[in-house]
Amino acid sequence: MIQEAFRVVKPCSPLEMYVRYHWILHSDTTSSQLTFPIGCMQLVFHKGTPLYVSTSGSLQSHAIVCGQIDYPAYMKSLRNLKMIVTVFEPYAAGCFLKLPCYLLYNREVAAEDLEDRMIKAEKRS
Repeated sequence: MIQEAFRVVKPCSPLEMYVRYHWILHSDTTSSQLTFPIGCMQLVFHKGTPLYVSTSGSLQSHAIVCGQIDYPAYMKSLRNLKMIVTVFEPYAAGCFLKLPCYLLYNREVAAEDLEDRMIKAEKRS
């Protein structure tokens, strides 16, 4: 039984200039952690129970895009945590998203909401 396993994975060669690293976390324990801004956008996938975020007062969606954040936040794991996170280089997320990255500044957006906005914007074009 895994209590906690954390691993950092380097990106494959074609992504090295866009992705700083990936990290994977599995945890069966309840914990609370203060996180600090790193200046990079992130793509987060939760296979297990998503994190509880104190600043929003809610659980994260199962797939989210996190914009650049300028404040610390408490995250709480409620057991059965299985996360995969891609950390982009500060300039690179815009290469993959079809919207200006400043719109995500200090925000976490569920991937399905982001996709809906992109589809709606493409239909208007």
